[in-house]
Amino acid sequence: MVSAAYTSAVNARVAEEKLVTLIRITHPDLDPVDWPGGINICDTGETPTDVFTSNGIDYVPFAFRSQRADERSDKLPQIPIEIDNVDPIIIKSLLPLTSPPVFTITTVLDSSPDLIEEGPWDFDLQRTTDTRSIIQGQLGLEPMLFMEYMKVAMDPVSFPGVHR
Repeated sequence: MVSAAYTSAVNARVAEEKLVTLIRITHPDLDPVDWPGGINICDTGETPTDVFTSNGIDYVPFAFRSQRADERSDKLPQIPIEIDNVDPIIIKSLLPLTSPPVFTITTVLDSSPDLIEEGPWDFDLQRTTDTRSIIQGQLGLEPMLFMEYMKVAMDPVSFPGVHR
């Protein structure tokens, strides 16, 4: 259930409240010295010193763009994402990975950063391309298919219809 302030911010033509998207990027091969707990970025703030704290986790402002997932009956939804190469260390950390990093996305309001309004959702970063200025990819929902629920994994053996 989302708050009334969130509903108002989403539906307002000119929002008094700012929605903040938080992304935590995790992978076992990310250097824990550079990224203890993962890469944490958000879409608010002007400079890297404008750290946004939500539930005790500091998120660094970083330019990224994404949109809602396509709803198609013939394939799983995917979300296109584009991350600007503001800090080359993030790109240098992501590109050598041999398996997809997990992007955990949540949405909060600027005025109540500890109240999660949407999410958290976990996505794999897939099909990446990069230039000197941006990294692009698709966020896929496949990790959700293997999450345990009530001690049952949604794997191909238990749920063959999900994995056609």
